[in-house]
Amino acid sequence: MKLVPLTSVGEIRFDMQAHEYEALLGKPNRVFRRTPDAPSQIHVFDAKRVHLTVDPTNRVTMICAFAPLYVELAGVHLLGREIDSVEQDLSRTSYRFVRNDVGLWCDDAAIGLAEVSDVIKAAEVFARPDRS
Repeated sequence: MKLVPLTSVGEIRFDMQAHEYEALLGKPNRVFRRTPDAPSQIHVFDAKRVHLTVDPTNRVTMICAFAPLYVELAGVHLLGREIDSVEQDLSRTSYRFVRNDVGLWCDDAAIGLAEVSDVIKAAEVFARPDRS
């Protein structure tokens, strides 16, 4: 799946409504909130290895894809690889990632790469904060 910063991961786009992403992914296995008073919900699609965070209007605000999915950014395969290799490959792109407490973060592209035991296990891609 090609990752387009601030826009999409594969066919999943940030401007999608519930009926559109459910047509691609099916019904979610589970829906939950990070905290009881959080306005957004997380929709879990286990078989597709995807979580979608949706706002109160059911529009996608974050796409989280998990290994072993193939997700690429600027020709760089992101998931299931050692963080050092991913970081080195990304350094040859126009995206500037920095290390943080969970893996790698690119502020301009609003992308977080989460690592477990030095291997990138998830890509979290955020929508433009100013989208309508």
